[in-house]
Amino acid sequence: MIIFNAAQFKIFPQVSGIYKISFTNSNSGKCYIGSSITIRKRWITHLRALLCNKHVSKKLQYAYNKYGKDNLYLELIEECNKDECEQREQHYINLYNSYEYGYNSRPCASNQTGFKHSKETITSFQKMKKALFEKYKKENTVQVLQLYNDNFSIKQIKEILSLGKCVVTQILKDNNIKIKKRADYIKIPIYQYDKYGNFIQKWGSSYECAKDINIFESNIRRSLRTNGITNGFVFFYTEKQQIEVVNIIKAKKDEDSLKRHKNVFTEERKRYMGEVAKRTKNRLKYKSIHQYNLQGDLIKIWENISDIIHHFNLTNGSNIFKVLNKDHLSYKKCRWKCIDIKTKE
Repeated sequence: MIIFNAAQFKIFPQVSGIYKISFTNSNSGKCYIGSSITIRKRWITHLRALLCNKHVSKKLQYAYNKYGKDNLYLELIEECNKDECEQREQHYINLYNSYEYGYNSRPCASNQTGFKHSKETITSFQKMKKALFEKYKKENTVQVLQLYNDNFSIKQIKEILSLGKCVVTQILKDNNIKIKKRADYIKIPIYQYDKYGNFIQKWGSSYECAKDINIFESNIRRSLRTNGITNGFVFFYTEKQQIEVVNIIKAKKDEDSLKRHKNVFTEERKRYMGEVAKRTKNRLKYKSIHQYNLQGDLIKIWENISDIIHHFNLTNGSNIFKVLNKDHLSYKKCRWKCIDIKTKE
């Protein structure tokens, strides 16, 4: 006998025969007996039905919900030809008593393999299907046309009226109505501006705009949601949004131009430039800087701060300034002193 758990369905052999389904942590000994010409496919069908809580055998479904997937396993009892499957399945149902004391929902084995409906049955079924189709068309034609004219999609119409897609489509074709494409449903106009707020063009839809200017429609939709710039453009729907966005863009443009202008500064800009000028002025004052070790021996005389920064590969001379101003005692295990200017002593 070959035993496989639920996780091993991929390696189960493609054989024809009789199988048994049971649970490892069940002490009752109950089981489900079945047969198939391809047991692997039938095993997958069982697993899917049990996972969706829709198995035909309510007894097996209840046991699955109780014991869980990890304890479910399938056992290949006997390999046989497809002509013998039904007979051998009945034998094992009786042997294990799987109907009265098991998970089988029927006492007798039944197999629909190779069964075909008669021509009369098929013809009557087709006639019934056609009659129902015509009935649905007649009852829902007015509503379908009205919803379609109100820009509802075929998918929305079939959900609203609980109809099949083929019924809705056939009603439109019978009334010589051209079926709309995806872009035809979105007829909301959008406005295209450049990043400085200058109007460029009005478009019938975002799809039309994306197709003509060769950019992604998703980028246009993101710009419509966030009022952001995409590919150098800004897009929006309504005139109110248009006014708001253009004012924001123009204000930003004025602010940028103000910062770039040489003769106009904000208060923060003035303060920053004043500090830069002060540091530059002080930096020029520090000349003939003497470098001493911690014992007070002269190591080297530097001409200015720039030489020290370049020699030690520093980002700036802030630590040197702190030592020269007596804020720090030493830097790089050395003392620094400026001779040309009065330092704090």
